[in-house]
Amino acid sequence: MLAGCGSSSGTSTSSSSDGRAALVAAANRICRQESRRLSRYPIRKTAEIVSNGPKQIAAEQAAEAQLTALKPPAGLRADWHVLLTGLDQATADYRRLVADVRSHDYRGAQKTSSAGHAAVLRAHAAAARNGINDCSKI
Repeated sequence: MLAGCGSSSGTSTSSSSDGRAALVAAANRICRQESRRLSRYPIRKTAEIVSNGPKQIAAEQAAEAQLTALKPPAGLRADWHVLLTGLDQATADYRRLVADVRSHDYRGAQKTSSAGHAAVLRAHAAAARNGINDCSKI
């Protein structure tokens, strides 16, 4: 729901265009896999935040760990940092959202959701700037 992006090893990429292409391909693959996992746990109503939210968070954390293992070439490092910190913040906000809904704090949930959405938008923009299109859709 809020975020992240699925399978690669600790791929190390160089600063060459091949390194950039390898990072983009690996990140897109990870995000496609995450998107498939997230689609198994839809959230269409508030009650599903409590039941499916933790499953989505687990999928996001797995994808985030795989993305973190990738080493961006020098030209992508700044945006890569924005992408990863945005995803990390969105996942943390999602955990808070689940807790807010569990405790029936819907005003808090609304604030948390807005903050998480802003983090996701920053991450998506960084991904899209670099052709990591599958990560800019999640």
